[in-house]
Amino acid sequence: MLESKPTISASKASTNDGIGGLMKPNILPLQKGTRMTMGGTVTAKQLLARKESKVIVTVRSDISVQEACKLLRAYHIGCLIISDNEGRIEGIFTERDVVNRVVAENKDASRTRIGEVMTREVIVVEPERSLDEIEAIMKQHRVRHLPVAGSESLIGMLSIGDVLSYHAAENRQMVHYLTEYIYGRS
Repeated sequence: MLESKPTISASKASTNDGIGGLMKPNILPLQKGTRMTMGGTVTAKQLLARKESKVIVTVRSDISVQEACKLLRAYHIGCLIISDNEGRIEGIFTERDVVNRVVAENKDASRTRIGEVMTREVIVVEPERSLDEIEAIMKQHRVRHLPVAGSESLIGMLSIGDVLSYHAAENRQMVHYLTEYIYGRS
Protein backbone atom coordinates (compact mmCIF):
# COMPACT_ATOMS: atom_id res chain seq x y z
CA MET A 1 0.00 0.00 0.00
CA LEU A 2 1.43 3.37 -0.97
CA GLU A 3 1.31 6.15 1.59
CA SER A 4 0.73 9.69 0.42
CA LYS A 5 3.42 12.13 1.38
CA PRO A 6 2.78 15.17 3.57
CA THR A 7 2.84 18.44 1.71
CA ILE A 8 4.71 21.56 2.70
CA SER A 9 2.08 24.25 3.08
CA ALA A 10 4.44 27.18 2.64
CA SER A 11 5.66 26.06 -0.78
CA LYS A 12 2.84 23.69 -1.83
CA ALA A 13 5.53 21.12 -2.75
CA SER A 14 5.89 17.47 -1.82
CA THR A 15 9.00 15.85 -0.45
CA ASN A 16 10.20 12.70 1.22
CA ASP A 17 13.68 13.80 2.30
CA GLY A 18 12.83 13.99 5.99
CA ILE A 19 14.56 13.03 9.18
CA GLY A 20 16.15 9.59 9.14
CA GLY A 21 14.17 8.45 6.11
CA LEU A 22 10.86 9.76 7.47
CA MET A 23 8.62 11.74 5.24
CA LYS A 24 9.27 15.42 5.79
CA PRO A 25 6.25 17.11 7.43
CA ASN A 26 5.12 20.69 7.06
CA ILE A 27 7.32 22.82 9.26
CA LEU A 28 6.18 26.40 9.58
CA PRO A 29 8.36 28.96 11.36
CA LEU A 30 6.65 30.91 14.11
CA GLN A 31 6.10 34.58 13.56
CA LYS A 32 8.29 36.83 15.68
CA GLY A 33 6.59 37.89 18.88
CA THR A 34 6.96 40.87 21.12
CA ARG A 35 9.27 41.04 24.12
CA MET A 36 7.94 40.26 27.56
CA THR A 37 7.11 43.33 29.57
CA MET A 38 6.95 43.62 33.34
CA GLY A 39 3.55 44.45 34.74
CA GLY A 40 1.62 43.75 31.56
CA THR A 41 -0.69 40.91 30.71
CA VAL A 42 1.17 38.05 29.08
CA THR A 43 -0.39 36.96 25.79
CA ALA A 44 -0.20 33.84 23.64
CA LYS A 45 1.99 35.77 21.20
CA GLN A 46 4.44 36.63 23.98
CA LEU A 47 4.54 33.03 25.19
CA LEU A 48 5.32 31.89 21.64
CA ALA A 49 8.20 34.39 21.46
CA ARG A 50 9.79 32.72 24.51
CA LYS A 51 9.72 29.22 23.05
CA GLU A 52 12.98 27.53 22.13
CA SER A 53 11.44 25.44 19.36
CA LYS A 54 10.19 27.61 16.52
CA VAL A 55 8.52 24.95 14.37
CA ILE A 56 5.01 23.63 13.93
CA VAL A 57 4.75 20.16 12.44
CA THR A 58 1.69 19.60 10.27
CA VAL A 59 0.79 16.52 8.25
CA ARG A 60 -2.01 15.20 6.07
CA SER A 61 -4.66 12.92 7.55
CA ASP A 62 -3.70 9.94 5.39
CA ILE A 63 -0.36 9.10 7.02
CA SER A 64 -0.19 6.12 9.34
CA VAL A 65 -0.21 6.38 13.12
CA GLN A 66 3.19 4.67 13.10
CA GLU A 67 4.64 7.34 10.82
CA ALA A 68 3.04 10.07 12.94
CA CYS A 69 4.57 8.58 16.10
CA LYS A 70 8.00 8.56 14.44
CA LEU A 71 7.56 12.27 13.71
CA LEU A 72 6.55 12.97 17.32
CA ARG A 73 9.71 11.21 18.48
CA ALA A 74 12.00 12.78 15.87
CA TYR A 75 10.88 16.33 16.66
CA HIS A 76 10.46 15.78 20.45
CA ILE A 77 6.90 17.05 20.38
CA GLY A 78 3.59 15.88 21.82
CA CYS A 79 1.23 16.60 18.94
CA LEU A 80 0.85 17.08 15.20
CA ILE A 81 -1.54 19.41 13.43
CA ILE A 82 -3.47 17.74 10.62
CA SER A 83 -4.23 20.06 7.72
CA ASP A 84 -5.80 19.81 4.30
CA ASN A 85 -4.25 20.82 0.97
CA GLU A 86 -5.15 24.48 1.56
CA GLY A 87 -3.53 24.51 5.01
CA ARG A 88 -6.81 24.52 6.96
CA ILE A 89 -6.72 22.66 10.28
CA GLU A 90 -8.63 19.37 10.13
CA GLY A 91 -7.59 18.01 13.50
CA ILE A 92 -4.86 17.45 16.05
CA PHE A 93 -3.08 14.18 16.80
CA THR A 94 -1.67 13.86 20.31
CA GLU A 95 0.04 11.27 22.47
CA ARG A 96 -3.30 10.87 24.24
CA ASP A 97 -4.90 9.86 20.90
CA VAL A 98 -2.25 7.15 20.51
CA VAL A 99 -3.01 5.72 23.96
CA ASN A 100 -6.80 6.00 23.94
CA ARG A 101 -7.69 5.44 20.29
CA VAL A 102 -4.94 3.15 19.02
CA VAL A 103 -3.24 1.14 21.76
CA ALA A 104 -6.29 0.73 24.03
CA GLU A 105 -8.41 -0.23 21.00
CA ASN A 106 -5.80 -2.80 19.76
CA LYS A 107 -5.46 -1.05 16.38
CA ASP A 108 -2.48 -1.68 14.11
CA ALA A 109 -0.45 1.54 14.06
CA SER A 110 1.02 0.78 10.65
CA ARG A 111 -2.42 0.37 9.05
CA THR A 112 -4.44 2.96 10.95
CA ARG A 113 -4.48 6.46 9.44
CA ILE A 114 -4.28 9.41 11.79
CA GLY A 115 -7.43 10.80 10.19
CA GLU A 116 -9.29 7.88 11.78
CA VAL A 117 -8.06 8.57 15.31
CA MET A 118 -7.22 12.28 15.47
CA THR A 119 -9.14 14.74 17.61
CA ARG A 120 -11.35 16.68 15.23
CA GLU A 121 -12.56 19.36 17.66
CA VAL A 122 -9.47 21.55 17.78
CA ILE A 123 -9.49 24.50 20.16
CA VAL A 124 -7.54 27.38 18.63
CA VAL A 125 -6.63 30.58 20.48
CA GLU A 126 -5.87 34.03 19.14
CA PRO A 127 -2.43 35.64 19.66
CA GLU A 128 -4.00 38.25 21.96
CA ARG A 129 -5.39 35.68 24.45
CA SER A 130 -4.07 36.19 27.97
CA LEU A 131 -2.14 33.59 29.91
CA ASP A 132 -5.01 33.36 32.41
CA GLU A 133 -7.46 32.57 29.59
CA ILE A 134 -5.08 30.01 28.08
CA GLU A 135 -4.72 28.24 31.43
CA ALA A 136 -8.50 28.26 31.93
CA ILE A 137 -9.08 26.77 28.45
CA MET A 138 -6.50 24.04 29.05
CA LYS A 139 -8.03 23.19 32.41
CA GLN A 140 -11.68 23.35 31.33
CA HIS A 141 -11.20 21.31 28.15
CA ARG A 142 -8.47 19.03 29.58
CA VAL A 143 -6.07 19.73 26.71
CA ARG A 144 -2.30 20.13 26.81
CA HIS A 145 -1.78 21.71 23.38
CA LEU A 146 -3.36 24.83 21.90
CA PRO A 147 -2.67 26.02 18.37
CA VAL A 148 -2.39 29.81 18.10
CA ALA A 149 -3.76 31.30 14.89
CA GLY A 150 -4.11 34.81 13.57
CA SER A 151 -6.67 35.93 11.03
CA GLU A 152 -4.81 34.34 8.13
CA SER A 153 -2.68 31.46 9.39
CA LEU A 154 -1.37 29.23 12.12
CA ILE A 155 1.21 31.15 14.16
CA GLY A 156 2.39 28.60 16.70
CA MET A 157 1.61 25.90 19.22
CA LEU A 158 1.43 26.37 22.99
CA SER A 159 1.74 23.43 25.34
CA ILE A 160 1.21 23.07 29.06
CA GLY A 161 5.02 22.89 29.25
CA ASP A 162 5.27 26.41 27.79
CA VAL A 163 2.85 27.70 30.42
CA LEU A 164 4.75 25.98 33.25
CA SER A 165 8.09 27.23 31.89
CA TYR A 166 6.78 30.79 31.96
CA HIS A 167 5.63 30.42 35.57
CA ALA A 168 8.97 28.87 36.60
CA ALA A 169 10.89 31.78 35.06
CA GLU A 170 8.54 34.28 36.69
CA ASN A 171 9.05 32.59 40.09
CA ARG A 172 12.87 32.61 39.68
CA GLN A 173 12.73 36.32 38.90
CA MET A 174 10.54 36.99 41.94
CA VAL A 175 12.95 35.06 44.20
CA HIS A 176 15.84 37.10 42.77
CA TYR A 177 14.07 40.41 43.43
CA LEU A 178 13.03 39.40 46.95
CA THR A 179 16.55 38.21 47.75
CA GLU A 180 17.94 41.56 46.59
CA TYR A 181 15.34 43.38 48.64
CA ILE A 182 16.06 41.40 51.81
CA TYR A 183 19.85 41.12 51.57
CA GLY A 184 20.62 44.10 49.37
CA ARG A 185 22.32 44.08 46.00
CA SER A 186 25.64 42.32 45.87
